[in-house]
Amino acid sequence: MRYVPCPITRTRNLTTRAQWCDCYDPNRNQLKLPSIRKPEANIKLVDLIDVNHLQNLQDSFACAVGVGATIRDLDGKPITGPSNYCSLCKVIHGYEKGRQRCIKSGRLLGVKARNSVKPASQKCLSVGLIDTVAPIVVDGMHLANLLLGQINDGRLERKHVEKFSVEIGADVNQMLEAFEHTHQMTLERFEHVVEFSWLFAKEISELGYHNLKLKYDVHRLTLSEAQLQQTQELLEEQVKQRTTELRKVNEDLSEFVRQTEETAEELRQQNETLERFLSTAATSIFTVDASKKVTSVSDEFCLITGFTKEELIGGSCSKFADSPCHEVCGISELRKGQSIL
Repeated sequence: MRYVPCPITRTRNLTTRAQWCDCYDPNRNQLKLPSIRKPEANIKLVDLIDVNHLQNLQDSFACAVGVGATIRDLDGKPITGPSNYCSLCKVIHGYEKGRQRCIKSGRLLGVKARNSVKPASQKCLSVGLIDTVAPIVVDGMHLANLLLGQINDGRLERKHVEKFSVEIGADVNQMLEAFEHTHQMTLERFEHVVEFSWLFAKEISELGYHNLKLKYDVHRLTLSEAQLQQTQELLEEQVKQRTTELRKVNEDLSEFVRQTEETAEELRQQNETLERFLSTAATSIFTVDASKKVTSVSDEFCLITGFTKEELIGGSCSKFADSPCHEVCGISELRKGQSIL
């Protein structure tokens, strides 16, 4: 196996090209609660894994096993940059005919992987290297495709490279020089590499998915707690307001009771004064209300009329009334605003 140098760039920053997670604020290093969506709501691979971390893993893996690698979304757009691409493929991509052949080959391979939901391999439609597409599926959702390959299993010959160079209008010597640096690997070993990379990609994606669901659950709990707190504050404010209203009503009621007691006391004192007056007065006096019912009589009045207080009080004044009451009622005249003698 021929060794092919592979520079690994661990400081590659791809956040401007792929916004990897709208559930996380990298500047503040904290969860952005209002931005969290339900995990099943059209998630993408970049929602689950930091694209820079994913790129570093891909770079390290591709160089460690000697394959070319990249990850693309379902529309064929790159999620990660190319890792350890062989120089032959780079030369071919420099020519329009070669680039179109590579695009067509990748599209057909992607359809095969999507239909089978498992890794699919084939010879590329350009120069004939071995490529594989492994679908990344999380909880039944097909999120992206892992592209591996650019492998020469020993069956690709120089004469085929020369023929293909002429076909796409490439420099034959440049193509042959690049051919000497292709990734050499047996099909059996390549199958093991594909199996491992596919399982590894699934595992880290599943972890990211469960992480996202956990963040979503925490987000819902946080919102519920905030809503409960808001409800509690609202109830406390309503209780406070109601307590203030009840305190005011209680104060008004206390004032009304106090005034009623004062009025009752004044009436009691007036009645006592009237009783003392009636019991000591040397003249005949009686009082009636608006309905002509006797309300009080003096002792002298009882002596003169021969009635007792019990017989008079509560009864009609007409039972002992004489002139001028028979001709004109003083109470009725008073109601009319007229005075009587």
